[in-house]
Amino acid sequence: MKQKYLLSKDTENGLTVKEYAELETGIFSLLCEENFTAETIEMAIADGKEALMGALRTHNMYPPAGFAEPISDAVIALFAGGEERKELLFDDMDFISQEQNIAASYESDDDSSDLIDDLLEDDLDADAYNEDDLDELDESDKKGSIKLADDEGGVDIDI
Repeated sequence: MKQKYLLSKDTENGLTVKEYAELETGIFSLLCEENFTAETIEMAIADGKEALMGALRTHNMYPPAGFAEPISDAVIALFAGGEERKELLFDDMDFISQEQNIAASYESDDDSSDLIDDLLEDDLDADAYNEDDLDELDESDKKGSIKLADDEGGVDIDI
């Protein structure tokens, strides 16, 4: 599917982002329109490209990383001066063929395991898999806990 993003600075120097999708060959339909204040965009630009990508992603419009980075670059160029409109066109098939080329570069079984390792490699929080330290809870946190009965005085039920 092809997607088009139309970026424009309005008269108050705010930013309007329109997302279109090609539903039929050559015919694009508007999916979403988001408006941002100039202050929001300028603060995000000052915080870096990652912050700008985060600011441009909303509940209604969440471009993937392959789209978000060029969109952010275009927004930075718009706010640097010069142009007032920018149109970006993306084709999902381009990204799919790039991924296939990467996968094709791993030919042997050893390379396949390297590919899997590369795909699984992620910066995880080291504390994500640690057990909870219940001893660190203070007494106010323990008041709402449920105490389980011992097995000694169990209840017998005849059916």
